[in-house]
Amino acid sequence: SGKKDDIGKLTDAFAAMNDAVKKREENLKEQAEQRQRLIDALAHEMRTPLTSVVSAARLIQNGNADAETRERMCDLIVRESRRLAEMDENLMKLTRMNGAEPEKETFSLKEMAEEALAAVPETELAGEDSTVTADRALVVQLLRNLVNNAAKSGTETPVRVTLHEGGFTVSDEGRGMTEEGGR
Repeated sequence: SGKKDDIGKLTDAFAAMNDAVKKREENLKEQAEQRQRLIDALAHEMRTPLTSVVSAARLIQNGNADAETRERMCDLIVRESRRLAEMDENLMKLTRMNGAEPEKETFSLKEMAEEALAAVPETELAGEDSTVTADRALVVQLLRNLVNNAAKSGTETPVRVTLHEGGFTVSDEGRGMTEEGGR
């Protein structure tokens, strides 16, 4: 009878270990999927500043722009190039992780959003503050990119960032995106 109890305990231990291994595999798969979604989003977001840089360069190149317009276009090229460099740095950071955990910290969503939105003061911020644990710099960059793209949607209505438990949403009343992903 003692042998059956030992075998039962051993069977239970193996079952618990198997469950733990399955749960760990599911967590790793979910983390990899989240990382891939973020990489895909950043790669997509890089198209917007790149399009702005090319358009501004072509306007300067065609020679019909006055001095003031050329100066504005040069400023735009510098600003968007810096934005591209930040995105590229974040994309490289994500692709170099190879399964490693990102640098996470716990922070206030509201404080993070206020920092991210400082450059776009006309953005409305609503919702309730909560704390999250994530790569703060990456979340700031992601929110800035989403708000900048929404602000370029061509509407007079301000972009709205709504905080909720563990995240945020960005909304505007612009014309949206085509199926191909362009505006």
